[in-house]
Amino acid sequence: QDPACLWPRALGRAAPRAPASLVLHAGPRADQREVQEAMDSKPAGQQVSGVDSMGILPPHPKAPTPTHARISIASVWGVVGVILLLGNGLKRCLPEALQPFSKGLTPLGWVAYAVSVLFFAYAEGYRGFQQRFSPLVVRRSLLLDMRSPAPRQLLAPAYAMAFFHATRKRKIVSWALILGIAAVVALVKRLPYPHRAILDGGVCVGLSWGMGATAAIYLRSICTGRAPNADPCLPEP
Repeated sequence: QDPACLWPRALGRAAPRAPASLVLHAGPRADQREVQEAMDSKPAGQQVSGVDSMGILPPHPKAPTPTHARISIASVWGVVGVILLLGNGLKRCLPEALQPFSKGLTPLGWVAYAVSVLFFAYAEGYRGFQQRFSPLVVRRSLLLDMRSPAPRQLLAPAYAMAFFHATRKRKIVSWALILGIAAVVALVKRLPYPHRAILDGGVCVGLSWGMGATAAIYLRSICTGRAPNADPCLPEP
């Protein structure tokens, strides 16, 4: 039974269904039993707070608006460009990360290598890329189409990473992240073997995770027709 219709059955006939337009735009529906109990406990004629006369909750003011995901050349370029950027970093780190498999490590060194891989897989790959960076990149890429300004289409990877046309806070975070990564890479290059190899092993796992997460989220969005639930951090109009 549709909870949008809570008419008494004492009338001896099926309760009419609410108009489709009302059901579609009324927002999330309240649990029928909870709504009925709350309405029964109120005096006659008094409405339950937060629930209309038909037992339907209004839309949550902070609920994200569903966004349709449609493939476009600009969105593909944005996602692919970011993946290529991550792949370039992976290409630079991979030779050093594979050295322990040819040169060898002490037992303690292998433990450190494993810890580095697990740490970067969780902190950089899962928390950093899959949970934050990759959904943002895909969400902003899907905002691009043939009607978008030419600079945003041409610089789609930079736009997807929120280097421009984003809130001030998001731009600061994005630029600080890139500059911080560059500084860390410069410092790691100065480390001798095996310390550099141990760190590069973890970095390679994190970058690989980020590339896979970005591609998977984009493909899922295109297949389902729904963009990821991430704030695109667009500036105020």
